[in-house]
Amino acid sequence: MAERLTFTLAGRDELSRVMNGTADAADRLRLRLAGITADADGNLRDLRGQFLSLADAQRRVDDHSAIVQRSMATLSDAGDKLGESLKANLINLPPGWRPAAG
Repeated sequence: MAERLTFTLAGRDELSRVMNGTADAADRLRLRLAGITADADGNLRDLRGQFLSLADAQRRVDDHSAIVQRSMATLSDAGDKLGESLKANLINLPPGWRPAAG
C-alpha cells in the first residue's frame, strides 16, 4: 500500500527552487500523458486545440493515471523477472567469467 509523506523543506541552497521546478515538470507530464496542454494563461486544451473545462481535464487525468499505473506495474513486474533471470544466469557462470562486485 502506498503511503504519503508530507513535509516542509526550508533551505538556503536554492533547493526549494529546484523542487518547485520538478513539481511543475511533473504536472506538465501528467497533463501530456492525458492528452492535455496548458497555455501561458492557464487555459487547458485537448490535443485538437479544443478548450477543456477543469472538470473534463480532471476526469481525463484520472482516467489516464489508472492506465499509466497499470502499465508501470506491469513494467516493474517484467523488470523483476528480468533481474531474477540475470542473477540466476550469472551464478551459473564459471568464476573467471563473473563480473566483479562493485
